[in-house]
Amino acid sequence: MAARLNEAYLLTVDPPCQDLRWAQKIGVTSTANSVSKRFDSVVVGKFKCRINEIRPIDYKKYLADKRRRRRRQNPEAQEHRG
Repeated sequence: MAARLNEAYLLTVDPPCQDLRWAQKIGVTSTANSVSKRFDSVVVGKFKCRINEIRPIDYKKYLADKRRRRRRQNPEAQEHRG
């Protein structure tokens, strides 16, 4: 996997992945300038969590869905924007 601007991927890692849920930043290892399942890892602090699945997601749809959810959760803010 080689990501480009406006591309997004969902990574699944082997459990346990210590502190991933609360991490403020993560790293990703790479092999030959590419990220591969079973060879590379998500780095959380001093822990490495092996990647076992990489799935592309529709990033534009993700952003649109996120905006739609935000509008549904806070309809009053939309009314004030005019």
